[in-house]
Amino acid sequence: LLAIVDTFVKSGYEVTIYPTQAKADAVRKVAEAADEYDLVVCSGGDGTLDEVVTGMMQCDGIVPIGYIPAGSTNDFANSLKIPLKPVAAVKSILKNEPTLIDVGKFNDRYFSYIASFGIFTASSYSASQAVKNVFGHLTYVFEAVKDLSNITKYHIKATVDDKEFEDDYIFGAISNSTAVGGVVKLKDGVVDLSDGEFEVTFVRNPANLAEFNKIVTAITSSKLEGCDMIDFVRGSKVTIESDTPISWSLDGEFADGGTHTEIENLHLACKLRK
Repeated sequence: LLAIVDTFVKSGYEVTIYPTQAKADAVRKVAEAADEYDLVVCSGGDGTLDEVVTGMMQCDGIVPIGYIPAGSTNDFANSLKIPLKPVAAVKSILKNEPTLIDVGKFNDRYFSYIASFGIFTASSYSASQAVKNVFGHLTYVFEAVKDLSNITKYHIKATVDDKEFEDDYIFGAISNSTAVGGVVKLKDGVVDLSDGEFEVTFVRNPANLAEFNKIVTAITSSKLEGCDMIDFVRGSKVTIESDTPISWSLDGEFADGGTHTEIENLHLACKLRK
């Protein structure tokens, strides 16, 4: 921490440190006080960044955000190629000009890079932090494997802009990232965090082991497009209707989506220094 503060001070910043005290504390603090600062920097996992982005969206002005990744998977940081070493991340923040990026809106909540449901998802908020710290993204693999004998499927009608989909799905992701939980990955060059569009992925319920292996092969090889077990499309607005309520993960944190969910890409809504 001292090295981080020292690096900012030597670059001319007067640093105020605020340790968050509870869930959503960063949302409150940023919403109340961000306008008093030239730069808001957070250190933590993707969930911490999610809270800061949410607070900034509630603030009157948009102050640039700096991110020092300190989580177990750091999907968002990896997508942006933010250094994982704290001092290196600070130097990158100081060197680069603010970049406008898209923000997701999930019903009346916000998220920075991913809204997902189904297999690989529940474990992102149910696994203990101690286990995540040791195993990183493998946590999600372990938790998913435990559930394979009883995979939950959802019958969904989805509209992505003007495209419609309907099927039984075991996983869905509306993302602005090259990785989801360190498991589902998209190739570099596929994702642009400032293009006004999400990458939308729906994985169909496999009828047999051969179909499941086809899904695993597509995911592990980052070849989602072209797999007949996966619907992959881009769009700025997603509406999802389901027969049963869906539990979602927003940047790794639980969210209740009910049976009707509306997700919108807020184009260039946030400033990030990376």
